[in-house]
Amino acid sequence: MNILGTIIIGHLLLAGHALHAQAYIPMLTDGATWQDENRMASPGPNISSEECVRYYLDGDSVVDGLDHAILRMTGRRSYSWTSDPVVYDGAFIALLREDTVERRVYIRPDGWQTELLFYDFSVGPGPYPPTYRFYGQEMEVTSVDTVWLTDGPHHRSNFGEYEAIIEGVGAMSGFMRTILSGEVHYFGNLVCHVVDGVEIYGSIHFNCPCGIQFVGIRPMSVLPSPRVGPSPTDGYCWLRNAPPGAPYRVSHTDGRVLVSGSCAGDGTALIDLGDRPPGTYILEVMGDARRVLWIVRQ
Repeated sequence: MNILGTIIIGHLLLAGHALHAQAYIPMLTDGATWQDENRMASPGPNISSEECVRYYLDGDSVVDGLDHAILRMTGRRSYSWTSDPVVYDGAFIALLREDTVERRVYIRPDGWQTELLFYDFSVGPGPYPPTYRFYGQEMEVTSVDTVWLTDGPHHRSNFGEYEAIIEGVGAMSGFMRTILSGEVHYFGNLVCHVVDGVEIYGSIHFNCPCGIQFVGIRPMSVLPSPRVGPSPTDGYCWLRNAPPGAPYRVSHTDGRVLVSGSCAGDGTALIDLGDRPPGTYILEVMGDARRVLWIVRQ
């Protein structure tokens, strides 16, 4: 599990518990892309300190009489056994199949003759079935709730404090499991999920901004989302990309308002949490639309 998976910078608003009667939101939609960043790898060797890759759907295929979406990848990997970085340009990754009645997504990786469960959005609190995404990990859903993204409410399954999967989006620690090749990667993160140029979900990144132009993929036109950092913080943190002069407030998870103020004309604000105890705080930014961000205080 990783801490970055809990820091949602963008369009996520916590709501009440999800009702399973809520309409299912498909993952495999036309124009869908997922951008992953894995910050570090060990023991190496590494040409770059991070992986920055984008997965995208590229047409359909019929296998065993069932419709599948073709998943491709473009970007760079951190590991390399040569002097050159590993760069991908539209590489075929897998075939994906979605059962909207079961609320499950299946994957047939490149070269595999059988399919595996990729994501299961039907599971309530309790053991989570083995999946390709969390290959070899024993997962347990600790709670289920609803989050509001740009396109509306999404069902979310939480695996403890630092991991979750969002229906129609995927895992907060990255859409696809990391290709290890003898290395251990950490600080994995789903930077953003975009559909037809609209950022549905956004999160923090180090060197992999949403919409970065990779070979083989046209740049996406997305407006910058409000961001806060550093998070975790040991005191001060900056709010950026907010509407000019937008009011903001920081509250405890129980609703108590701790800090409030207004952004400067350039959409920035310096927030002081130096006298607050360690914990997770909610930052609400008002403007054209209310945006909710998370600050982790060390």
